[in-house]
Amino acid sequence: MVDLFECADGKSIDQSPLYDATQPSRNRDPRMRQTVIVPGDTVIVQGFTSNVFTPINSTIFSYNTTTNTISTTTTANQDSANIFGPRLNGCGNLWRKYVQDRDVNGTAGNLYKVGWVYMRFSEILLLNAEAKLEAGAPAADVAIPVNRVRARAGMPNIDAATLANAAALKQLVRREKTVEFANEGIHMADMRRWDNGAYAAKVMAVQIYGEPLSRMSLVAGKGLVFDSPAPIPVFDPVYKVPVSWPNGDATRLKRELRIFNNNQHILCPIPQSELDKVPSLTQNQGW
Repeated sequence: MVDLFECADGKSIDQSPLYDATQPSRNRDPRMRQTVIVPGDTVIVQGFTSNVFTPINSTIFSYNTTTNTISTTTTANQDSANIFGPRLNGCGNLWRKYVQDRDVNGTAGNLYKVGWVYMRFSEILLLNAEAKLEAGAPAADVAIPVNRVRARAGMPNIDAATLANAAALKQLVRREKTVEFANEGIHMADMRRWDNGAYAAKVMAVQIYGEPLSRMSLVAGKGLVFDSPAPIPVFDPVYKVPVSWPNGDATRLKRELRIFNNNQHILCPIPQSELDKVPSLTQNQGW
């Protein structure tokens, strides 16, 4: 999901000259930093101190909000050492959406509340765009609601080459929904219904990799950079999503190998309590 956020020029990270693997959060869609905390981002811990996030280094980097400087410390980095942290139990990122900065370590969650979003205007716009797309509307009509969402985020309009390519436009609309509504409970259903499960079979049945295993170093004038950045992921030529990460076992945090069985996973199981109430119902295939 993190790799799906475009660069600021509207191109994916495998196509854009703006992408810098040593500092992957630079020159990206502004929504990325509103959605996730990635290595090199500044976070506020319990409202008292500002740190620069890195899941690999053994000690933390402190950020001085007055002088705008980063310094090394001898304080143990729990994001690297804790078995429930983003290194040992995750992909090397943290959610920012739905999390107050001061709650990032989880200890103040009972003091600060973040409202749950049920539906936003951008969802209405992108549903409208998807409906027009599936109905065969002109590309220019599809682009109008999508560009409203992208403009609000500070991203450029859909380029002419994409508008002229029906397949590319479809995947852009899908990518837009994915990044705009990340962590809002929409994407799982979208993946299953797109192309009657073919999309899910392509993007879900993959080995999951995360951020680089490399340490990060403080470089004057730049901030934290990866000493040995990982190779850029390979994007599927049809669906335009990352499906493999070259040399991932050696260069990236590694998670589970996920599966998707189209005969089973395209539908959810019917709860047994519902089957008991209506004997004429039959369970979905595979459950």
